[in-house]
Amino acid sequence: MNSPTDLHGILDDVAAQMVADFQASARVNHRGSKGTVREETVRSFLADYLPGSTTVTGSGELLATTGEVSGQCDVMVMDAGTPPLWKEESYRIAPIECCFATIEVKSDLTRPELKKAWDAAKKVKSLPRSAYLKDPSPISYTRTAYGRQVETMPPQVHVFAYSGVSLTVLGEELASLAQDGDDHSLGLDSVCVLDKGLITWANLGTGELGMRLPDSKAAAYNATPGQVLLYLATVLNKHLATATMNPKFDITGYIKGTLGDLYGMWPEFPPSVLNALRPQIP
Repeated sequence: MNSPTDLHGILDDVAAQMVADFQASARVNHRGSKGTVREETVRSFLADYLPGSTTVTGSGELLATTGEVSGQCDVMVMDAGTPPLWKEESYRIAPIECCFATIEVKSDLTRPELKKAWDAAKKVKSLPRSAYLKDPSPISYTRTAYGRQVETMPPQVHVFAYSGVSLTVLGEELASLAQDGDDHSLGLDSVCVLDKGLITWANLGTGELGMRLPDSKAAAYNATPGQVLLYLATVLNKHLATATMNPKFDITGYIKGTLGDLYGMWPEFPPSVLNALRPQIP
């Protein structure tokens, strides 16, 4: 039995249970249900190891005020106060402004699957974040992320796989994908393969780990399952420490332009006057 201070050992035990749940899900005949079981195992782990200021949800989509949608995300880490824009059973549509991170869950990670995950990450991170309350304070808050200043922290995107091809193949593919464009905030933040290790961004000169910067390289680490889980939980906790919802989310950004036709405004513009003016209204 592990001592309370043997964190790697404790998480190795957690990983062993996750693997057991993964193997048990093989008995599920329906492919969609099998995937849901495996995603729920990852969601449950993160819900236990991330702060209470977050809500770790099952699969869903992220929406921007422009109407752009992320596509399906397996696991989403949201601000705990976020109201879903739509929800049915375990699936929800949520505003991009309140998303801290998404995790793509894979049973067996291959090179093509990694490419799909990279493209999905770019889509999530490219969604515009604009529905915030105006801050009356004269102080302007900015943060540094991915080598540049930002007003709001973009969401992180990670891949979690139970198994996969070699770290060599995945590392080469990740480095190749990173050559696509100069925006270092796009793409994946890490690739965690439970039975092999992890790949993230590192600069051995500065010691920076887990954040893709202009001079970072894709670095693969042989790691035990417990170390893989520890890394994922740690990097998400570090991100959450700097990714507060500031300024505050304004849900009215999602209803503008969807309230119907303006009928009247009293006393100056009752319906009869407004209708006469309507052809002049741009």
